[in-house]
Order: sequence, then C-alpha cells, then structure tokens
Amino acid sequence: GGSPVRLVDARFLVALAADGGIMPRRQDLPESAFVDLERLRNMGRGNNYGSTLRVVCVSHPWLQPDHPDPIGTTLRLIARALNILVRDTYLPRHVRRLPRLPLAAPKGCKRRAHV
Repeated sequence: GGSPVRLVDARFLVALAADGGIMPRRQDLPESAFVDLERLRNMGRGNNYGSTLRVVCVSHPWLQPDHPDPIGTTLRLIARALNILVRDTYLPRHVRRLPRLPLAAPKGCKRRAHV
C-alpha cells in the first residue's frame, strides 16, 4: 500500500549517518523520516530561497543482494552532500549532474558501487 515514492527529510539521513547508522530500505524507515504533505506545502514559504523548494533525488544500487548499505558507506556519502542543504549553505543556481565515480566495494560486500 501507499506510494512507492516518498520524500525523506534530509535531516533524518544526516542524523542517522552521524549516529553511525546504515541506509535502510525505504520500507524500513520510521514514519518520522518522511516529509508529510502538510509540511511539504509549508516548506517553500519563508525560506532563504524565496518560494523554491529544494528536493534532491537519489538513486543508488544495493551493495549486497540482501541489504542496500550493510556498513553505512552509501549513507555517509549521501549525508555529506545533504549536510550542505541542512546547514543552509549557498547552492549554485545551476547545479550540474556530477559524474558517477566508482567506489571500491566495502570489505564484506560483493559488488562495486558507483557514487
């Protein structure tokens, strides 16, 4: 049930990484990790970016067949980028898509990741 696409609060992921967490499956995230519709409607109002709403779309491979991020590598990389948004640091008006960089598979993982 429910929509397969939901917005996750960047602050939740940054805090999870800071606590040494791992990237869970979306289905395993607590409800508090998501941005609800009412909060989403109010997010673009009264921020430092006028009426714009900053949304980052992330797609990443599962590092193992049974878990997306068994030791937190993906979460730490994503959190580093999201921390810029959370801290409200200047972002350029035109953001270019970054190239995918190969990342050596963490010890114990069977696949290589791309960031």
